[in-house]
Amino acid sequence: SFLFGGKAAPEKSAKDVARNEQRELKKSERGLEREQRTMQQQEAKLIIEIKNASKAGNMAHAKILAQELIRVREVAKRTALAKAHVSGISHRVTTASAQQSVGTALSGAVRALGVVNAETDVAGMNRLMLDFQSENEKMNMKEEITDDMLDDLFDDDGLEVDGAVSDVLHEVGFDTAARMP
Repeated sequence: SFLFGGKAAPEKSAKDVARNEQRELKKSERGLEREQRTMQQQEAKLIIEIKNASKAGNMAHAKILAQELIRVREVAKRTALAKAHVSGISHRVTTASAQQSVGTALSGAVRALGVVNAETDVAGMNRLMLDFQSENEKMNMKEEITDDMLDDLFDDDGLEVDGAVSDVLHEVGFDTAARMP
């Protein structure tokens, strides 16, 4: 312990505190559920005893048992209400823990974005994009010139081939003009 020269207890994280509180709240809920079951059993017993007392004609005893039944039902109602409150508190702890986790995550994201923004050279990136655009345009122009040259090269061959085919067909005696519609 800290007072007697020992080390101070390490501080628990919010997640650990929430987990411990959730455990305690669940334990309380289970205890209240046990109490509810006990009250239901007592109520069932009292109802049977009231019926037996009234059948036996002992109305004074039945009246006392009926008063006890009313008390048991009130306790059962209060127990159910307490269980609902404990359950509500448990949900609040869960929500608070989740909000804390989201806050931590957002904090980390903000730090990461800050580092990225600080390291981002906007002017350098702009120069890089302009250089890329320029080189891309040069490449497109070279590609167009190459395509045009290839088209010219192969189009001439197409005319020469068509002419050669016509000559061969004419030599063989095949009339292409008569065959075409």
